[in-house]
Amino acid sequence: MEGRPQLNQRLSKVLGSPFANGNVLFHEDKVLSPVGNRLTIYDLKEQSVSTLPIETRKNIRRCCMSHNGKFAVLTDVDGHSVIVSLVSKSILQRFNFRRKIYDIKFSPDDRSFAVTHGHGVQLWRTPNIRKEFQGLILLRKIAGHYDDTTCLDWSKDSNMIVMGSKDLTARVYYRVHSRNMSKTTLTGHRDIIVGSYF
Repeated sequence: MEGRPQLNQRLSKVLGSPFANGNVLFHEDKVLSPVGNRLTIYDLKEQSVSTLPIETRKNIRRCCMSHNGKFAVLTDVDGHSVIVSLVSKSILQRFNFRRKIYDIKFSPDDRSFAVTHGHGVQLWRTPNIRKEFQGLILLRKIAGHYDDTTCLDWSKDSNMIVMGSKDLTARVYYRVHSRNMSKTTLTGHRDIIVGSYF
């Protein structure tokens, strides 16, 4: 084929940097997507795009938003996290989980959020809109897996948590805010669990 130019270029990131890392969140008529170390909000109803004036230290690995739309937790690839007020678009607190975070989710009642942490999860109290001296309070640590926990989900009544792990098991914990917590182990999986849902 003479006369045609040779194209020796490979396409990379055709869809742009939002799809390089992190997860996408949907809330009512908005889509939240990490772009590097910042969070971009796409308003589908108003057809507008805005980026929060908040940065994490490195690229965002996981982000979650409360069901009432007031809070977001952004966690980078090293476990450094930022708790953000989406109302005032300001940082409420910075925190270091000191581990790679695979998943993070708010409970349906927005009173707490759960973070995969090592061989289990940690439950944290949701901070107030106002900045506090001690905004983050650890409520409980739940452990029991033999390898890293990779995913989690809350039940609709915020009383149960299911979590999957690299050890090929999933565990359901009942009454997580009570002293009488109990669990069920689900086995028989043939590979690492990447999603667990109620």
